[in-house]
Amino acid sequence: MARCRIYVAATKDAVALFMGLSAELERLARGYLWQRQPLVLEPARTIAGGARWRVICGCVRYGDCIDDEWAAVHLLRLLSARFPDVVAISVEDCDGEILLIECADVLPKWIATAQPPLVNNRTFLRRGELHVIPLADSPALLPLLPPHLTIDKALSVLQCPHPGVATLAPEPMRVALARRLARFEGIRSGCCLGQALHHANMFVPVAVAAALATDRQLVAPAVAAYFYKDSGDDKAVDAAEETRPFDSRRERCVYCRVAFPRCLYAQLAQQQPVPAAAEAKAAELGARLARGFAIAYHNTTTDCCGEFDLLTAKLGVHSFEDAQCKVVCAFADGAGINIVPPPPPPPPPPPPPP
Repeated sequence: MARCRIYVAATKDAVALFMGLSAELERLARGYLWQRQPLVLEPARTIAGGARWRVICGCVRYGDCIDDEWAAVHLLRLLSARFPDVVAISVEDCDGEILLIECADVLPKWIATAQPPLVNNRTFLRRGELHVIPLADSPALLPLLPPHLTIDKALSVLQCPHPGVATLAPEPMRVALARRLARFEGIRSGCCLGQALHHANMFVPVAVAAALATDRQLVAPAVAAYFYKDSGDDKAVDAAEETRPFDSRRERCVYCRVAFPRCLYAQLAQQQPVPAAAEAKAAELGARLARGFAIAYHNTTTDCCGEFDLLTAKLGVHSFEDAQCKVVCAFADGAGINIVPPPPPPPPPPPPPP
């Protein structure tokens, strides 16, 4: 999991800024498929020891897909450029300052050799650029740049730059970060050209097709539920009547084209061998995805399946015709799922030679 902190001055309307940031974030990331949980923001609060500032926290659960972490960094960089009231944004994960880690090969010597306390509260995104607050290079700057920089001091330096303090990161660091984020440049206004998706044809129950047509992000908790299932999950789902709409063995199926992030598709396809024949492969993958939907729907209280709490309300289908209509209409609106004709049957074998 990666966390971010968006710092704003206490004199600004933090509630309005939070709503604006959340709306812009949703617009920019529309259509992007996250493996676990998308980047979400929390309402602003006052930071400890700094009444002059308020902080909007956020987090993204990226699971095994490291690209989701960097997609979140790219989105935060865009937000820092589009909202002048944002003073700075910091990002970290379980490994620490990921912006510095990415630039490890080109770090200035004072950062590479410094003890961790000297580097804290110095690396930020601001106005769409990477900023690193340097150490004081003269005794006159020590009151402004003490060795152990507090967040209050750091934000003051960024908001009101001192003529003798250049906070813009060295060019090699900015180039390294830009190179890492270059593949996500397509994430603008809901156009996620930078994401590597895998599209698979499969037979799925109409309820699954309707769910994906309503919100294709539901593929993520379904695959997670299947990937982490155990024998107890299978028994509970088989005994539960409410999961019957997701049972590919008892319900009518449609032939659909479903989009997956590559990591999710690998989790779905690589647990057991997949048949080589196109029709058998589509049936097997569809059965796995449907089983994941059933488990996730049954276990709505688990961490990876919270997105299914409102699944029943999202579906609103009572027959095959209703579901088919919903899927077709959703595809026409760009939902990313389509009912496609099933593959043609194999040609008959040639007649035996006379």
